[in-house]
Amino acid sequence: MGSIQNIVKKTKYIVAPYIIMSLPMALTIALFSKTRYVDSLNFIQAIKNIAFGFLVGSTVPSYWYIPFVCLIFCCAPIFALTNKFPKLYLSIIPLLYLAAITGRPFPVTNPFHSFVYFLPVYLIGMVFAKYHHLIVKRNRKIVGFVSLSISIVLTLIQVSISHSYGTVFFLNNAQYHFAFDINLFQKVFLCFFLFNVFPTQSSLTNSWLTKLADASFAMFFIHDYLSFVLQYLSKKCWNFDLLSSPNIGILLIFFVCVFSFSYLIAIWMKQISGKYSRFIIGW
Repeated sequence: MGSIQNIVKKTKYIVAPYIIMSLPMALTIALFSKTRYVDSLNFIQAIKNIAFGFLVGSTVPSYWYIPFVCLIFCCAPIFALTNKFPKLYLSIIPLLYLAAITGRPFPVTNPFHSFVYFLPVYLIGMVFAKYHHLIVKRNRKIVGFVSLSISIVLTLIQVSISHSYGTVFFLNNAQYHFAFDINLFQKVFLCFFLFNVFPTQSSLTNSWLTKLADASFAMFFIHDYLSFVLQYLSKKCWNFDLLSSPNIGILLIFFVCVFSFSYLIAIWMKQISGKYSRFIIGW
């Protein structure tokens, strides 16, 4: 019963801000777009399309994560059982293989496909949480260096095969997917590197990293809107597409602006919304 109540509580604090923060984009699409949701004057069909967008997380691009994580929370009793019987963590091996041959969904609008793809990574995170004292106890720097090296090598292999970074690549204007997703393993080793490099939780008390972590969920809900605004202004004022720029400096400036302003807006929204902030921005 406690587990079910915990699932309901977590879902409540995720779904409420998800719906509230999705509404501005959903209404904008419904009122102004003629191609994405409202293909005709049929109001009922438009409502159905918007509701489907909420269901699969396609209303705002990065919000695909919410339906997926709700599926994760629904599996909490199974994860608790896995944590109780550690031998069940061996299931990560076949799950990783399944995820690799399935590939990351593109576009990311199928929460069940995302669940299959990211499930083994979530379980690896559980292993890190349970055995972190053993993982980082010895040869921390060496393990971190080896993990980063493997991650870089896998990235080079990925790029040499597809001439682009990611599981989707284009050849003669046609879209292709890898039969085996190297990128998944590259990300796993990169996470392993970060896990060994960053300080442990006990040393993060009251640090700037802790403050960012506290605000991270609110920043997640806000950052897409900032990205849209900056891209719109760059195209409107300078006829320039920020995200298509090959200039790494411009992309870094774009990232810093979105990251910084997302944090500041999250603090501001938390202050003005008071006790309701957790239902509005998830913080």
